[in-house]
Amino acid sequence: MKRVVYILLTIFLFLEFGYLFHSVFNVMYVNFVFKDNGLFPDELFSGYFYTILPVWAYCIFGSLLVFTGLFVGKKWWRIVYIEKRHWRFKH
Repeated sequence: MKRVVYILLTIFLFLEFGYLFHSVFNVMYVNFVFKDNGLFPDELFSGYFYTILPVWAYCIFGSLLVFTGLFVGKKWWRIVYIEKRHWRFKH
């Protein structure tokens, strides 16, 4: 159970980092468009979100983040709990 929670939290962390990166990138892009022509990019507005990439790109990006979080979670679980190669066990 502890391993599953550890891996799920790692996946969640990677999704949060992805969301943060996406938000910063969107803000930078919208500011760039404002600065160049002074017009609001209406084609980017879709409901409540400013979308720069198409939906399929978001799906691929999200899938890559989930699989990366899964891989990193498994790797660090092995390092921290099985091999015990972390700061608490350094002498």
